[in-house]
Amino acid sequence: MTDAAIEFAKSIEPPKERIWHLMEHVMSAGLARFDLAIWHWAQTDAGARKAFRRTLRKRFTFAKWMFMQAGFSEPQAEARGRLMAVYMMGESTLIPDPPDERKELLRSQYALLTKA
Repeated sequence: MTDAAIEFAKSIEPPKERIWHLMEHVMSAGLARFDLAIWHWAQTDAGARKAFRRTLRKRFTFAKWMFMQAGFSEPQAEARGRLMAVYMMGESTLIPDPPDERKELLRSQYALLTKA
């Protein structure tokens, strides 16, 4: 799912729109819905832990790149990218509201993350 989301986002311009469309796509399609279960599995299984860490690195690296493309410094891009990725993982797995009811909050999160 991570690779598909990244490929989806790569084609979108301009950079800030890419960030929004990735966030909206991940949340509306429920692409992070299994993250919590995989995280729990990774606590006791070395193979799952390795795969989970690899996926996190991929997400964090791509998120950082997106924010750098949007004009943020490297440290800012890394921080904003991690916040975005972890927010989507947590919101998708821990908050029971349907995605359409969370759209306004998602827009607020996007605004906070992309504000200079």
